[in-house]
Amino acid sequence: MAFKSIRSRLTAWYVTLLAIILILFSVLLNYFLAKRLHESVDNSLTVSATVVATSATMRLSNSPLPGLNQLFEQFMNQGNLNKFYRIYDGSGNVGSRSKNISASQFPLSQTAYAEALEGRNSYETFKVGAQQPIRVITMPILLEGKLINLVQVGTSLEAVQETLRNLKIFLFTAVPSVLILAALFARFMARRALKPISRIIDTAREIGQGQELSKRIPVLKIKDELGQLALTFNEMMNRLEN
Repeated sequence: MAFKSIRSRLTAWYVTLLAIILILFSVLLNYFLAKRLHESVDNSLTVSATVVATSATMRLSNSPLPGLNQLFEQFMNQGNLNKFYRIYDGSGNVGSRSKNISASQFPLSQTAYAEALEGRNSYETFKVGAQQPIRVITMPILLEGKLINLVQVGTSLEAVQETLRNLKIFLFTAVPSVLILAALFARFMARRALKPISRIIDTAREIGQGQELSKRIPVLKIKDELGQLALTFNEMMNRLEN
């Protein structure tokens, strides 16, 4: 019969509790890491969009900086983030875009345009076919409360997806391994902790079979519950022998 012994039940309870704790920890770790990574991507997009918006504002004021287009191309591709940008006019028509081919795959959504009219940034996630998801920010450029330009910057979420995938592989490997080791350790500790009870059982069996009323259980130096049980058993045998 499964879990017939106290040792087996103690081991099962310990492993079950540890499994619940590890599963909750894994879920929370995956959630907060995913949230932090997406926040980092959004912050990076905000910085990039601000740079592009600054360029658009300079062009409107007819004071562009020399080599600004080359600077943008290098900035967008820094760290292999595969970023792209587009600049729309106030009506939503594309004015300029980066040379990256990804820049022409995502149309301006009505939601992003409506948010831009209200002067707010919007963040969206797109996916085309079997490609990795793309995170896009749409940032409005207002002049005297009127929308004059829209800046859109996007980047692939491949690095984020890869990091989360590696984390899941690690957790799916580590958690079962930890539970197996914990089960072996718990069974060893339960056997060691319950060893005095086995002595009490053996002594009681010998007394019952051989009627050796003078036989006593060795009393442990540690006066815990098992030591108290041994003392109580010996006192009972003293009374019976008398």
